Amino acid sequence: LFLNAGIMPVSRINWSAFWPPYPSHVLQALVDGGQLLECVDEATQDGLQAIFATNVFGHFLLVKDLEDFLANQGRLAHLIWTSSSTASKQPFDIDDIQHANGKDPYGSSKYAIDLLSLALNEKLNKRNIYSHSVCPGLIMTNITLRILPGWMWCLLYPVAFLMRLLNGSWTYSPRCGAEALIWLSKQAPESLNHAAKYHSRCTPFGRSYVETTKVSASLVSCILLRLLEWSRLRLG
Repeated sequence: LFLNAGIMPVSRINWSAFWPPYPSHVLQALVDGGQLLECVDEATQDGLQAIFATNVFGHFLLVKDLEDFLANQGRLAHLIWTSSSTASKQPFDIDDIQHANGKDPYGSSKYAIDLLSLALNEKLNKRNIYSHSVCPGLIMTNITLRILPGWMWCLLYPVAFLMRLLNGSWTYSPRCGAEALIWLSKQAPESLNHAAKYHSRCTPFGRSYVETTKVSASLVSCILLRLLEWSRLRLG
């Protein structure tokens, strides 16, 4: 089951993210997009923050409703979440899980996905349901194409090639970005590292591959309880 729905309503590029202009600082901003893109978050008719509701809470409710169905199929079930390179512990606050009072709701929501994936493994592995999160890298989709004019993205193609020399996260094409998702879907989920996050990567010449990083396990036990509280409050 691919859990891929998401919104990133970018209002502008925060050029101050490149300051101070140290090479390592600039490279990090380009690689993970942290604090580089400013999003405008709004409240939904249900009183939830839109980014949290779309990226995290809606998926959580879907998994919660499908849990018994997935567990009774007579075979292993695999949840594959689309996270992001912007996922960061820094903006995430378990006491403000919707990030209503913060400045990086998208990065916070994607970090919540990473934590939730780990928490679901702890809860559901005994029912033969496994969960992993994936980072597709920077790819050209309807979300990213709205950030800058089309002609500017054309100018960035050489930059993407150079960035791939330093870091393979600039996958750019949907085909390369989907590499880790497709690879995961073909694996036996019980044999995978449940504390790992899987990244789509790409060489300068377009060869895609998969890389793993470890997700911090702090707050894992808290996020599931908090989301269950939210579901009881909102749905009764």
